[in-house]
Formats: sequence, structure tokens, C-alpha cells
Amino acid sequence: MNKPLKPPRVVNAQALEAYGPEFTLIPLHRYSDTKPNKQGGVRKVGKAPLDSNWTTRPYDSAQVLARCINENRNVGVRLTEEQLVIDVDPRNGGAEGFAKLCEDIGLDADDFPRVETGSGGLHVLMAKPAGLQIVDTLEACAGVEFKSKGRQVVAAGSIHPDTLKPYKWIEEPTFGLPDAPQALLDHIKRPERSTEVKGGGQYTQEKIARALEALNPTDFRDHNEWLTLMMACHHASNGDARPEFIEWSTQDQQYANDADVIGRRWDSLHTDKPGGITYRTLNKILADHGAASAQAPADVGDDFADAPPIVPDDVEESPDKYKTSKLSELLALPNPKWLISGVVVERGLTEIYGRFKSGKTFWGIEIACCIATGHDFFGSKVKQGRVLYVIAEGSRKLFAYRLQEWAKERGVDMALLESNIDVLSVAVPIDSAKEVKAFLKANPDKRALVVIDTLFRSMQGDVMNPKDFARFVSGCDFIRRQLDCAVLFLHHQKRNNADGAFGSVVGEASVDLALKVAAPRKGATTLRIGIFRDGDAAQAPWECRIEQRRIDDPELTEGDVDSVGVLVFEGRASNDVLRTFLQAIADYEPLTLEDLIRQTNLARRTVQRRLKEGRDKGWIEKDGLTLTPEGEKEVSDFDDFGDE
Repeated sequence: MNKPLKPPRVVNAQALEAYGPEFTLIPLHRYSDTKPNKQGGVRKVGKAPLDSNWTTRPYDSAQVLARCINENRNVGVRLTEEQLVIDVDPRNGGAEGFAKLCEDIGLDADDFPRVETGSGGLHVLMAKPAGLQIVDTLEACAGVEFKSKGRQVVAAGSIHPDTLKPYKWIEEPTFGLPDAPQALLDHIKRPERSTEVKGGGQYTQEKIARALEALNPTDFRDHNEWLTLMMACHHASNGDARPEFIEWSTQDQQYANDADVIGRRWDSLHTDKPGGITYRTLNKILADHGAASAQAPADVGDDFADAPPIVPDDVEESPDKYKTSKLSELLALPNPKWLISGVVVERGLTEIYGRFKSGKTFWGIEIACCIATGHDFFGSKVKQGRVLYVIAEGSRKLFAYRLQEWAKERGVDMALLESNIDVLSVAVPIDSAKEVKAFLKANPDKRALVVIDTLFRSMQGDVMNPKDFARFVSGCDFIRRQLDCAVLFLHHQKRNNADGAFGSVVGEASVDLALKVAAPRKGATTLRIGIFRDGDAAQAPWECRIEQRRIDDPELTEGDVDSVGVLVFEGRASNDVLRTFLQAIADYEPLTLEDLIRQTNLARRTVQRRLKEGRDKGWIEKDGLTLTPEGEKEVSDFDDFGDE
């Protein structure tokens, strides 16, 4: 007779709600979840974070709580540098180890909030000073870990994946966490390294986890090879990737029960001499095991160390490259040229950004195809040249159909387009010198334009990190110099409808032009200049509608995608330059010319020119900075697409 199935365990909402605003809650996997390992088996992940970037990802604890209760997920507490948890594991001698710790420093656990874990262990919660670096374990206290920033603990109310017992409060926190005793802090303070290695920290914990996923732990059963990898991961993460390395190591069934031993060996590296093993060692190990794509780039200076120095395009490199120039010599230099008048400058760096599904790739294709064929860009002059388009995301076949439909819509010979545009359908990590050089080796011919679609798929680093974004810009600059070309990259807009491109300010500070794409209504897309380093950004936007065209391919069968979109030009939008200027006067009501310059963020000459144009049309008072009745009517009559 079959035994009745036990009902599933349910996370305890009441216990979870005891965590106050000082705690950051994160979603974990369900207590019953498993993942395959590299040995063909499975491992339980019920105590593991759901998100790979959990250490840095912003979380709303209330939203996390609601989601986890609704989906019956376990919940974790992401610790800050001002929070400390003593984690006692009875399976590894933790009861005895904790008793010894309490005896040695006079610690009374009853003075602190405590959680009984699902395995019968203990979490003791307290506060510690920010900036104090601590060890993870003490040799004399087996089975006891000290956790702070960069670590997480399973929250009360969750279910243990092995015992299926709940984590439950013994004593809930009230009015924040009590301070850790000074005797404890002195006991667990991390000692200084006897020999310091410069650098380190190139890998976040998330990146270490991703790198280790590419390696099979059974390939590192040789102790020296395993220890070298551990030391490399330790340096690469500044010692923070302890839980990631332990989890990876214990996936090898021979060492599945050795987490405590592995953790102690990791902790010993805080004082051991590193022996010259650094993050570069990890990069080499990954490359040797065919996992170079998981490497983190080196520092900016190291990344392109053997590349030519990045200098302005019109300065010839020479041994005396830092020699000054006379004004007359600068004036004698060739004038900058446009590839597309007012849109893409020759040998420049241009960015297209916009929200998801706003039509960015349509504009990227339009610009690329116009340059490849010499076709005008909706009336703007174009200088023809060869183009290389990197499609790092999306269907290659649909991209080809888009180019085909573009040529048909514009009346351009497909053979002309075919001969002047090359497509690379694999992402190139532009922030990696090694990958950029491999890309250039495979594509050495001079170009007019290289398009990178999109930045997110073409960058290994963190787009929010200034150093990582600087590596991406350095890679773009290196491509520009080697291929004598302009680079255009497509990127996403900031979150929450904020203006500007997502990520570090390094991006916007580095481009010659930033072009903003918006979708003012369904089936429409506009392109306007957001940043123009050496010109007037307040120009009328290009407005198009996106029309679907049936794909002309006799081999299409039922169920295939049978249409692609193409841009159909509707004109420069009705909010022309002068009317936008009038709107600024109406909005700001400037009292002086200086007010108007400051409020419009335009050059003095541009403001003076537009004032003259407005006065000549009778829209601005001759002797003031106010609109005439005719000017007010012009402002009220036009739509400035303010709801983009």
C-alpha cells in the first residue's frame, strides 16, 4: 500500500515579517529545488540565492517578502558591513566550538536575537562597526562561522532543504541589533597580510561564481592545482568569494562533506604569503580550460597595455607625441567630416540609446545601410563607406530580412548593400583587449563604421562601474584607431524613465554624439540628438513609423515569421528648433540673456542667433525676452512630444 504524500512545507510568513527595515531580504530558491552538477548528479539549492547578482542587486524587502510567500520560496538576509551573524553548525562540531568561544570571551548568546536553523544550529545576530574586516572562522572554534557583508543567511520562516524543518526565531530583534562585544571583535578582526599583493578585486562574487561554473571540480583533485585556483579566486575577489568557492568545491562528491575544512583553508589565505598568484592566474586557468569567456578584464591600463596609446585621431603618433602644437598648426589640420551630416562624425564615437522596444535597431540599421550604400539619411547627406555590423542579440535570419527589406523600401540595389556591409553575429567583449585584438585580427580591413548592437551583450564588466565602462570606451577607441573608422554602439535608457543612457557617466562623457530613440505612440519611433559635444543638440527630431513588410521568401512555411519592420519617414517632427526655443522662453520666463543661456544650456552664439530669428518672424519682442501674441500662438499650436 502506497504511503500518502506529505503536504509541501510552507514558509512562515509571520516569522519572516519580524525582520525590520534594517534588514535586506533576498529571494532564495524553493527548499525542494535542485540543479544538475557537472558529474551528472544534482545538488540541492534551497539555501542559495535565486539571483546570480544578489550581492549588488537592489531589492525592496517588502516586495521580496510578498513574492517569496506567494511562490513559497525560502528567504535570505543579505548582510551589510554593519551586521554580523555568528553561524553555528552542529554537524561540524559547532556546539562545542561555540561553547568554547563563549567561554573564551565571556559571550552570553541570550543577550542577542537568535534563530534556530533547520539543522538544529544557531544564528546569533548583532551589530559591528562598518569597515572592520573580520575572519570567517577561528581555528579553535570548529563549526562556527562569522558572516558579514558579502554573505547571506537563511531567514527565519524558511525551510531547510535537507531536514525539511523550519528556521525559527528563538529571540526576535527589537529596536535594531545590539552591538557585538569588543572582546569578540578583537577575537575575529582580520589580520594584515604579511606580504601584500597589489591589485585584486577584479572579480565580484557573482563573476567568481560564473567563472567556477565553467570549471569541473573533479579536474582539480590534485591538491596543488586546487590550491592555486583557490588562491587565485581569493586574490581576484579580495577574499569575498568564500561561499562561492566552497559551494563549487563541494560539488565534487569526494569532498561533499568538507565545507568546513575548505573554509578554513580559504581563511588562512588572509595571512599566508600569496606567492605571486593573482587574478591573472585565474584568467589563465580559465583560458587553459576553454572558458576564456568567463574571464574578467584586467585594469584599464593593463587591458590595452600593448595597444597604441589612445590619442586624438588627427594627431600623428611619434616618440615626441606629447610635444605641444602652435595654434597655426592646429588650424592647418584637416577639418572633421560627417559620415551622415549632423548624425555620425567620421572616426567619431556615437551612441544610440532608448527604452526597450523603442526601435533602436531600426535606427542602427538605417544609419549602417545609408553609409554602406551612400543613400541619403532622410534628406541628410551621406559619405559612403564600408560597414561592419555586430549583432550581439536577436535572430541572424530576421536581421538579414531587415536589410533586404530596407534595400527594397529605399530602392537600393541589393548587390551594392551586400558588397559594402559585413555582419558579425557573435558578441565581441569590447572591454577585453584580448577579444578586441582577436576581432581585429579576423577583420583587419579599413571601415567607415563599426556598429555594436548592443552594449549590454558586448561588455563583460559592470556597466555601472566607471572603470569597467572606461575599458569599453578604450576598446571602442582602439577599434577606431586600428580600422580608421567611426564606432556606433546601441544601448539602453536609464530606468524609471530618467533621461540619458544607462550606466556610468563615463559613457555619456566619452561620446561625440548621443542619439535618443523614443516611441511616442504605437508603431512610431523618433530619433533626436541628446548630446552633441561640439554642436547644437536642440535640433528637430526625425520621425518615422514602423511598417511591417511581408518577407519575400518562397521557402517560408506555416509557423515561420513572415514579416519584418522597416522605417517609413514622416518628416522632421513638428517641434522644430525655433519653436522649441520659444517653448523654453515661455517655460522659464528669463529676465536676462544670461538666464536664457543657463536655462537652455545652449551656447551664447546659438541663443543670440535664435533670438534674431524669432524677432525677425515677429514671435519674440524686439527689445525683450518675452513672446509676442503670435509667438504664444506658435507655442500653443505645436506638439513637442513631451510624453516620450
